[in-house]
Amino acid sequence: PMFYRDYQKKEMLRLFERILPEQEWKRLSDTAEEIELEEMKQIAKTHIERIISTRLLELGIPPHMLGYYYLRAIISDAVESPDILQDISHNCYTKIAAVFQKSPLSVERAIRLAITNAWENKGDICQLTKTPYRPTNREFISLVAEQIRVRYF
Repeated sequence: PMFYRDYQKKEMLRLFERILPEQEWKRLSDTAEEIELEEMKQIAKTHIERIISTRLLELGIPPHMLGYYYLRAIISDAVESPDILQDISHNCYTKIAAVFQKSPLSVERAIRLAITNAWENKGDICQLTKTPYRPTNREFISLVAEQIRVRYF
């Protein structure tokens, strides 16, 4: 309980050191004792979403496409727990559809359209896959989530 919470806080601080800009990291590390664990988790989630947003833009997926927001939410979940991608249509599309009040089919289609758009416009997505074929939704989500996990975790 208390030992475990201290351990979790230390782990969150290590994560912050990797994902936060230096000034923000220093401010947080100085006040770490006063910050609650839940607040630390929320700060981490916000910065991870910022990293995901930046990566999606680099890959050529613009924020005016609905699939951008669905991808950001699914990739965020996949970074935290990669096993959700085992059954993407049940675990991911259904969950995101409920959050955005859409059907799972429309979520899948919007994601596919965003990936196809980036592929056809020859964004950085071509270097991500290193194949002549457009990646499937699952392949794309897995690749981006794994890149972020390897780089920051």
